[in-house]
Amino acid sequence: MNSKFYLITRLLLAVLLLVFGLNKFFHYMPMPELQGSAGEVMMGFAKAGYIFPAVGLIETIVGFLLLINRFSALALILMAPITVNMLLFHLYHDLGGIVAAAVIGVLNIVLLFAYKPSYAGVLAVNSEMCSCSEDRAEETE
Repeated sequence: MNSKFYLITRLLLAVLLLVFGLNKFFHYMPMPELQGSAGEVMMGFAKAGYIFPAVGLIETIVGFLLLINRFSALALILMAPITVNMLLFHLYHDLGGIVAAAVIGVLNIVLLFAYKPSYAGVLAVNSEMCSCSEDRAEETE
């Protein structure tokens, strides 16, 4: 993962996540007025009280980890469900705002593939590192 392309991709995603994550706490960029179902969903998120702070915290942590290039593979996995939710929200409720979500989605996917060797053990069909099924077989004998 030493190519300049992946370095720029990682740093760009890190900066975007830090900017948008910290904005959920410090509100330095105004939220656009959303109409219809998009506004209703966002109002529900705001009324829940914990969604925006939780997402902001995860975005900030992931952005920081990507910036310092520590635990980057784990950080990308933590960001994946938020990225999918952003894309689905904009696809179903606010198509006009899908560009920013798509950029973050593409950057996340590119980096997930760049870190693919880090996920080898998790993606293995039959992992030899875990002997959980062998332990259960021994317990029943």
